[in-house]
This record gives sequence, C-alpha cells and structure tokens, in this order.
Amino acid sequence: MNINLIRWVAIVILPLILAIYVQAAQPANAADVLVNGIILACANVFLLKWVLFAYIGARLKADKITQKHALWQFVPLILFAIYIVYYFQAA
Repeated sequence: MNINLIRWVAIVILPLILAIYVQAAQPANAADVLVNGIILACANVFLLKWVLFAYIGARLKADKITQKHALWQFVPLILFAIYIVYYFQAA
C-alpha cells in the first residue's frame, strides 16, 4: 500500500474519530473537558509532526509528488486545530 494513502487515511480518519468520540461522550465536569481537549491537541501535534517529517524527508529526497501530498495533508490538520479551538470555546 502506498505510504501517501496510509498517511491520508490516518490524517482524515483519526481526527474524525476523536471528534465524534468527544462529542458523543459528554464530559461530566470541567476537568473532563480539559482532559479531552488535551487529548485532541496531542493527537493534532503528533499528526502535524508526522506530516512535517514526511514533508522534510520528501524535500530532502526531491520527491515532488510526496512533497505535494504532504503540503495538502496540512489542510485537514489545520481544520482539526480550528475544531479544537471551537471545542475549548464551546466548553
């Protein structure tokens, strides 16, 4: 399986699953809201680093296709970061 396809699936599905889980399991108190937000933020940072390292690796290898994919993979992660900000503001 192509690594770009695996990365795309992980970057789209994982934030979606986390967002659905956080919305489905309503937190009981403010501490649970904070813990859920920290989990969302950590997942986003991990995925951002994963894509950034893929971009840097593609840049060093001069692989234009992977480099272009990696740049486009930042878009869902930026949208996920916007959702995290919305989650903290709505809480």
